[in-house]
Amino acid sequence: MTEINVTNEINENKKLKKSTLFLILFFISNIIFPCWALLPLIVTFATFGITFIFGFIAFIALVFAIVFHRKYKSKGKFKIGFTVSTIVSICCVFIVFVSPWICINFEKNKLIYPIKKSVYSIGVRLDSVGHFPFLLPKECENYHFRTETCIHHPDYTECAYLSFYTNNDGIAKLEEKCREKGGYTTEAEMTYSEYIADLEFTESELNDKELMLSYKRKYLESLKFSLYVFDHLNKEKQNELDENLVVYRFKNKRHGYAFDYDSGLVVVWG
Repeated sequence: MTEINVTNEINENKKLKKSTLFLILFFISNIIFPCWALLPLIVTFATFGITFIFGFIAFIALVFAIVFHRKYKSKGKFKIGFTVSTIVSICCVFIVFVSPWICINFEKNKLIYPIKKSVYSIGVRLDSVGHFPFLLPKECENYHFRTETCIHHPDYTECAYLSFYTNNDGIAKLEEKCREKGGYTTEAEMTYSEYIADLEFTESELNDKELMLSYKRKYLESLKFSLYVFDHLNKEKQNELDENLVVYRFKNKRHGYAFDYDSGLVVVWG
């Protein structure tokens, strides 16, 4: 009886191990692996507009490639059609998968600006097409261009933030473009000096840089310079902004330009 019990116990342990191994393999093959396989497809929704447009073109080109390939095999014709449709399909798929990577990278690479702008405009916010400068000014320093993606929580609205330093001639040309696009300037009810004096700060409070920066932030809001745009600038650029800031807004309230002639700072959002 003892030997039988030992044998039964060994068999039960083997069954338990097999059962555990089966569950692990089932979990990996049916849950983890499909999730990893779908991850690249999920990422493409970061630039959904491009995924929809070029994904559709890729699908149509693939259908034509299959048709042309069958006819080429049976009749020896349509080789060029097969080659062209295959290349188009591959290029479109490449664009779909590369676009999200471009959208979330290259924030400080001026050479990628036209591509990054196009990816954001077509893939994320179609209403921003034509809003950002077509080309950057020849003199363009401390460049930063952040473009957000479509993958966010439901109450979130995507936005892009462009900032750089240029000369007065570069600002003047951009300001002229703003007026041509229907932009209008904004004004505050009082100057920044009057605003600070009205708050009656103590001398120690006036010397508190962080405190003064927070109140400058509130003052700039009266110029229609959005707080969320201010918060996306680095400290250097935040400190450059003052009451001489020229702000242009458009009918679409999420778009705007801001020019600081004293420092040469340009900020664009939308």
